[in-house]
Amino acid sequence: MEQQYNDNMPMDMGGYMPPTIMPNQADLVDKITPRTLVAELWHKLRREEYDYDNEKWYKPEGVKPYLNEEGISRIMSIATSYINDNTIYSNFTLEEIRLLALKLSMQLISLLRMNYEKFECDKSDLTSVKNLVLTTAFSSLKRAVKGTERRLLAKSISEQIINQQRTTPQESKKSLFGLPKLFK
Repeated sequence: MEQQYNDNMPMDMGGYMPPTIMPNQADLVDKITPRTLVAELWHKLRREEYDYDNEKWYKPEGVKPYLNEEGISRIMSIATSYINDNTIYSNFTLEEIRLLALKLSMQLISLLRMNYEKFECDKSDLTSVKNLVLTTAFSSLKRAVKGTERRLLAKSISEQIINQQRTTPQESKKSLFGLPKLFK
């Protein structure tokens, strides 16, 4: 997410930045976004590994991806319908999450069973592919239990608004003649 700052903010707004573009909030949203999980899943389906020293993904020599590009694309299409911002900011019960996870599992099993040869996926890797997607999706879905993620973000936004208002100088009230009011 690109951070946006408004240097040309009108002075009559008292320096207030709308919550949608507050820098600290943008940092928080970037850190907890499901897009990170989706990107990681995409790399893992390619059997790429992350080099923490150089902070980049790489493909080990001699390691074949779990699936070809068509297979990865089809799997990611299904996975992203469960691993997304809308999902984590929802308000699901544990029963609803179990049903969604079961539905995803059935979709994956059906897709892989019918297309594993077309996707150039070894039979021995089918369970690994399914588990990679399911664990990633399930962790994303669990973030929506009883609206936890949504409440966390709302609390963060509220705290930042309050902090922003506290640090913004308040305009003093003046009387009709431009002198400070001494009495209420």
